[in-house]
Amino acid sequence: MGVNLSLEELERFDSHPSTRGKNHRYCCPLCGHDKPIDKNHQTLSLDSVSGAWHCFRCHASGLLTEHHTKKADKNRPPHRMKGSITPKTAVKTTVTPVKTPVDPEELAKFDQLLTQCVSIKGTPAESYLLGRGITFIPDELCYHPNPLVIGPSVGFPLAGKDKVHAGFMFRAIEKKEFRIRKNPRYQASGQVFVTLDALNAPRIAIVEAPIDALSLATCGIPAIATIGTSFPDWLTKEIGPNKVIYFGYDNDDAGEKGVKAVDPKKLGEAGIKEASRIRPPKGCKDWTDALPQFGATALALALSGHFPLEAPHTSPNRGNELEATEDVTPPAKRNVGAKIREYTEDMGVITLEYSEDVIIAGKVRKNLTWLRPDLIGIYENEDRIEAQRRELRTHARETQKQP
Repeated sequence: MGVNLSLEELERFDSHPSTRGKNHRYCCPLCGHDKPIDKNHQTLSLDSVSGAWHCFRCHASGLLTEHHTKKADKNRPPHRMKGSITPKTAVKTTVTPVKTPVDPEELAKFDQLLTQCVSIKGTPAESYLLGRGITFIPDELCYHPNPLVIGPSVGFPLAGKDKVHAGFMFRAIEKKEFRIRKNPRYQASGQVFVTLDALNAPRIAIVEAPIDALSLATCGIPAIATIGTSFPDWLTKEIGPNKVIYFGYDNDDAGEKGVKAVDPKKLGEAGIKEASRIRPPKGCKDWTDALPQFGATALALALSGHFPLEAPHTSPNRGNELEATEDVTPPAKRNVGAKIREYTEDMGVITLEYSEDVIIAGKVRKNLTWLRPDLIGIYENEDRIEAQRRELRTHARETQKQP
């Protein structure tokens, strides 16, 4: 079937097309609203020379509106798309982007959705996050009883280019389901969820889902969720120069492809100081799985080589039971850089100038840079688990030896 689409509409819906060769691939703006905007869902093929396009998902096809002409004009130079192999012409054309009028009906639906959202404090949504070990719960989050027919949900506000409110992502608290409602007033592509003023932080974690960003924020790590693995061009510029970013996408094929799809050249042009990969712990799909399994303190310790923080965080508007209490340790025991043979709870919080081996709970712990009383319980728990594993292995070997 013939449908009118323009190149500007395609690029506004999918700003990261695959442009190798003659045929360019885009996510389809006709049938792709319920799919992630990434390389794996670029089902629309566009002939970059003729302007003919076809979607292999919804089977729509047509010709770009830039190629429609009422009458053939032999003196008119051929239209040349970005990346086309058509020879360049001396004629330069300027295309002025035209904003699509806001649909009043969609605007009314969005505004009605906003009026149904309530503060997250004291709601099932807050209990849901706390139950998953997330204690950093900003007031910007909201609760909705049934957005877009998915049941009681947490609402995550999304930011767009120039920090414009771009809509909401709703995550159901009773089942693994989510929906995105884009703000009709925001017409650019790419929405993100930001925690801990991450855009101004010197080191930032980039993750897929807002709940993963909250999990890392609970560990004191500034994080940005890109709602999937698409990394918007505007975000690269917004992060700014001399920053270090770590891609903490999920431990799956989509996460691996998402990291590889990021253009290092664009990061370099924006002045990003360093970009590398951090992975959720082995056996965990994402950071939301890792947080309740390991705890905020253990995760913060495991990532301290990338994010040297003093303590995990909770919501800025609630009491932080994880924060270190006032240090009343005698100065002799707080001496930075002093060699510590054995650490006990009465020593309080100690920051070491260099990585050192310290005896905690009767065993030598390697390469520690800071010490807190709750580390004793963490290591004791790890020792118990390891002892149980050894006992099970011994029992299994003895059982196999028996006739």
